[in-house]
Amino acid sequence: MRSLHAIAAVVALGGWIVSSAPAAPPDTITFQGRLTEADGDPVSGTVNLTFSLYDGVGQVWTETQSVTVSDGAYCVQLGDVSSLATLPFDDAYTLGIAVEGDSEMAPRLALGASPYAFRARYADSVTDGVVTTGSYANPAWITSLAGSKITGNISGNAANVTGVVAIANGGTGSSTQNFVDLSTAQTIAGVKTFSSTISGNISGNAGTVTNGVYTSGSYANPAWITSLAGSKITGNISGNAANVTGVVAIANGGTGSSTQNFVDLSTAQTIGGAKTFTTTQTLSLSSNVTGLVIKGSGSQSANLMEFRNASNTLLAYIDANGNFEQTGNITAYADNAMSLGTDYIRWQSAYFGPGSVHVIAKKGELELPEDREWTIGVQVKGHPAPGSFRLMERVGGTDAMSVTPDGRVGIGTMAPASGKNDRLDVRGNIKMGTAGELFAVGGTENLRTLRGQVDSKGIPVVGVGYKVDVLGQGTYRIIYDVPFSDPAVPAVNPIGREANEFCAAMVLALDRGYFVVQTFVRGTPGDLAFTFVVVGAN
Repeated sequence: MRSLHAIAAVVALGGWIVSSAPAAPPDTITFQGRLTEADGDPVSGTVNLTFSLYDGVGQVWTETQSVTVSDGAYCVQLGDVSSLATLPFDDAYTLGIAVEGDSEMAPRLALGASPYAFRARYADSVTDGVVTTGSYANPAWITSLAGSKITGNISGNAANVTGVVAIANGGTGSSTQNFVDLSTAQTIAGVKTFSSTISGNISGNAGTVTNGVYTSGSYANPAWITSLAGSKITGNISGNAANVTGVVAIANGGTGSSTQNFVDLSTAQTIGGAKTFTTTQTLSLSSNVTGLVIKGSGSQSANLMEFRNASNTLLAYIDANGNFEQTGNITAYADNAMSLGTDYIRWQSAYFGPGSVHVIAKKGELELPEDREWTIGVQVKGHPAPGSFRLMERVGGTDAMSVTPDGRVGIGTMAPASGKNDRLDVRGNIKMGTAGELFAVGGTENLRTLRGQVDSKGIPVVGVGYKVDVLGQGTYRIIYDVPFSDPAVPAVNPIGREANEFCAAMVLALDRGYFVVQTFVRGTPGDLAFTFVVVGAN
């Protein structure tokens, strides 16, 4: 273990001399000491020493130096690594030393008076705010004063004085007050020119008062008045009013008439005579307006009435011939009823599109008088023939139904077959009733069709409305879920197990509720699949 002995501590600050160009004092403290081993032998070589300063609270400064030790003696400049300039040296400091990272040796060393001479550097150049009261032999040191700091007179050149300084008698040295005091009444002599408006009352000779100076009162010379704001005139205005600008509230149109012969936008009026507007104007109506008629003529639009939105886009209009056209939709509210003042809506020509015609909530009906001949033709854009009728599914645009001008009907197609006797072309299956019923209007019977396919084991494969019993080798009984009114003759077609295999089927028995069939393979009864069709009366 090593021990440390302090030989001397010297503060190297230099002399404090007041001069025109003083040298700055150093920011270091010279410290000398002796370092020995635990047995007292002096240390020689390079050693890392850590120096720390403490005040009454804790550590305020520290640095580590690589120190050359000769026969135990060493000398360092504290502050070479970490500056001491920020320490105020206004408290009692102690110095602690640690060798090569060991614990700090005890006890710490108290600093003498010399290091506190750092505080004396302020005496060489007093900075702003350091001295706040007192008198100063050299006034050149004063750069600013705040508050009531001057009790005597300020002599010399005051041109560089800025801010607000309370002065007496206008700062002229006169014993009388010869400046404008805003807090007391004064008599002002001489011509005064003001760059802005003076408010309040002015008495005396005001022969050269400029525009806007007078704001109220009466004026002997009306030529001085160039503008008036607010309600300033209580009598009549006589003479030429051509130069009056702005808004002036006047009675009866300013014509001298005892009646109101101008448009008053705030009251109801009857306007006589033709009124011509030289440019297109916008008329905005409140929600309680019940009627409106607009006519155009001359260079204006030939339409009798137009409806436009805020972007001036034409939405609807009535032309000179009384035709009404609109680009948007007509929506009927409440009970979806629409009335044009008559019991029916009559069109010579009607154009719909590109939107759709919808009848909502209630059933849509088209009533045609029996005492008249009516022809209804619907031409669908894109249809091969004008005057045709076409229904399409909303989703996907699949053709649902089409009727051509010559009476051909297509279901599932827009172009039904065009054979000589073709009248109905169905693209898809036709389902008759829930059990295959077929009924011809005006006939004496209600026919039902039952069809199916059975495999060789007697299991139904196709069709509904029947069951199968296996009676023996290649013998099957087809039982109807709903019996016919009379025994119906079936048509049976066997399905061979191999190509070109000879097979046959024979009906063995008939009844209202079933039939029995036997299948043959090469002339011998055998299990075969088969199809059948039964048509009979319900």
